[in-house]
Amino acid sequence: MIVGLDIDSVLADFQTKLRQSVKNVFNVDFAGSFYTDVRNQFCITKEEEYKKFEDIFKNTADFPPVSGAAEGCKQLKKDGHSLIAITARKYREVTRQWMNENGFPDIPICFMDLGDYIPEVDCLLDDYPKKIATLHDSTRLQAFLLDCPWNQHSYDIFNRYKRVRNWPHFIKEIRLLNR
Repeated sequence: MIVGLDIDSVLADFQTKLRQSVKNVFNVDFAGSFYTDVRNQFCITKEEEYKKFEDIFKNTADFPPVSGAAEGCKQLKKDGHSLIAITARKYREVTRQWMNENGFPDIPICFMDLGDYIPEVDCLLDDYPKKIATLHDSTRLQAFLLDCPWNQHSYDIFNRYKRVRNWPHFIKEIRLLNR
């Protein structure tokens, strides 16, 4: 199977870095989890968001990986699956370097915001329901929503995804699909 994987909050722990950056940029301290829709939360445009947070994406070396992500990717490859990372990031080399330095296997990366072709995948793992809806037509079998605090109140009224708790749960579901 071809498995599509989001990078931020699925492979990379974007939330920790985002909370630090929001504190530095806006002088706002968020305790606990943070919702990913920065534009909505701070009433800023996409352009303003990119300008304010450009340094986050240029310097991702200190993003920790999501717990179990690198090991999960290795297991999926060992099980014979092809992987592709799908991201809205704009910095190709920084992202590739981060994946290499954090123990991920060699995975091709689709940079959506840079105009890369979005490949069809059999399964997709993302943390953002809106992206699952956008990529729904490119997903042949099943989309999975990684359970995160910011998607707790998302409702799948069109049956577009199955919620998974963590990487081990995702691996288990992929194995069930592959029977």
